[in-house]
Amino acid sequence: MSVVIVGLIPGQDSSDAIKNADGALYRAKQSGMNQCVDVA
Repeated sequence: MSVVIVGLIPGQDSSDAIKNADGALYRAKQSGMNQCVDVA
């Protein structure tokens, strides 16, 4: 299972946060099982 938690930065558009979460989830799934990925 891969899980992503993303915080919304003040002034950031919610669609950008969703894009960041989607990218992080993709990276986690590509890295293998049970991964934690940093959203920076």
